Amino acid sequence: MEGIWIGLRNFLRPFRGIHKKYLYLYVAMFEWSHNLRWIDFDFLRRLLFPTSTYFPT
Repeated sequence: MEGIWIGLRNFLRPFRGIHKKYLYLYVAMFEWSHNLRWIDFDFLRRLLFPTSTYFPT
């Protein structure tokens, strides 16, 4: 747990203070990046081209 809190503190440091109203959004960004173990082609395809994207043929 200590490692995660230190990681969160280091993640928030560049923002130089944030409003507590938006703290949960910054924590969610950190949680997403922390839980992302690897980036592969399939992940990038789903991120950059959602299913609603239309590709003309």
